[in-house]
Amino acid sequence: MEKIFKSLVILLILGFLGTPGCAGWFSPVATQASDEDQIKAAVQAYFSLRYQALQANLPLVLDAVVDQTDPKTSEWLKLEADRREVEMFIHSEYEMQILAYKFDLNYTRIEIIQNRASVHLFEGNEITYANNPDYPAALAGLEHELSLLKANDQWLISNDDYSDEIVRLLRISTKEKLLETVKFNADHNK
Repeated sequence: MEKIFKSLVILLILGFLGTPGCAGWFSPVATQASDEDQIKAAVQAYFSLRYQALQANLPLVLDAVVDQTDPKTSEWLKLEADRREVEMFIHSEYEMQILAYKFDLNYTRIEIIQNRASVHLFEGNEITYANNPDYPAALAGLEHELSLLKANDQWLISNDDYSDEIVRLLRISTKEKLLETVKFNADHNK
């Protein structure tokens, strides 16, 4: 009976120490789960902003979810701004209006080391255009490797490494050249 009582007391103590808010043996696990939830929320907000800007055909504003202190961030944001400008130009030239969209994120890995995190995921989407509402455009399996930094108890994105058609073209050409090509093609297809 005494052995059962001791075991019960130990379990109660370990349970108390593992309670969220207590500095106990289990608290790093609770913190890890909480960080993962916060990271997923930051990533979800980032993709929501991207798709909202795409549907509205407006520039991408990521200030709420991006870390401005990392030197790599400004390079990535420049690429994102150029990419978005090309997308907006294509949508304007071809009079493309998005009626609806949905996207999904398939997380394959989240690694957290102190105040830095790396997220690997695959993006998929379905976009319905006004000029062809019965046949939505779809994307599947676009691989992203995101870097995040925790500052002031908030996870912020410092880089998103992925390669879609526009990003690949921007890496081998200039934005101006791409805009010229889109304009030329649009003018000759009217």
